[in-house]
Amino acid sequence: DNPPHFDMEAYATFVASLSPASNFTGGIYIQQNASRASGEYLALQAGDILGHRYDLSHGVEVMDGGRFTIILWLSNSPGACAEGHSPWYVEEGVVHKDPDALWNAGLLFKRGAAGFSQSHEKAAQMFKSAADLGHAQALNNLGLAYSEGDGVPRSPEEALMLWKKSANLGYVQGMLNYASTIERAGEDGAKTAVEWYTIAAERERSPTGARYLAEAYTVGKGGLRQDYEEGVKWF
Repeated sequence: DNPPHFDMEAYATFVASLSPASNFTGGIYIQQNASRASGEYLALQAGDILGHRYDLSHGVEVMDGGRFTIILWLSNSPGACAEGHSPWYVEEGVVHKDPDALWNAGLLFKRGAAGFSQSHEKAAQMFKSAADLGHAQALNNLGLAYSEGDGVPRSPEEALMLWKKSANLGYVQGMLNYASTIERAGEDGAKTAVEWYTIAAERERSPTGARYLAEAYTVGKGGLRQDYEEGVKWF
């Protein structure tokens, strides 16, 4: 399985299915927004080809059986391919204000990869530009930057606000960062945290969310009745 992601270092991707859809349950899915709950499975038959750009959020989940595919990642020019660069994120993001491109540019600046010189300051700038356009993942990354003082002045308050925005847009990492932070703010915070852990575990199918929820049931935290059996189920 492959959780929701973008093919970050490819301008375009082609996926050729080699297996009939009857051989497995599940497969590749595409997301309409940051929430896993928005994912829709594509019933690719043997010989079908799916083509998409870098800005398609997608994942793979096979519940039963097996599938085989051939995947091709393409650059937008021979030079970019030869050099291992991803220049389209500047072209599409900075010039055309594409939030997915801005977010990916931030990740590449942070890593110093695909032709981007490492700069935590530029990474934070890209995350902020995407976050200002309502990009859930960028809001989470910008929150991490403020939490750690990474390319921006450290501000736990700003980080918490950004994580809450990301969580409300359905991004599971934003939910977990927000919830695990407010959990330490007393009983009211713990109750709210448990609500987010439940959403992360049930709706977003997050293993981390399930673990946090299991721990909450095991000790009776956040307004939950202590229930070892329910805790073991989530573990």
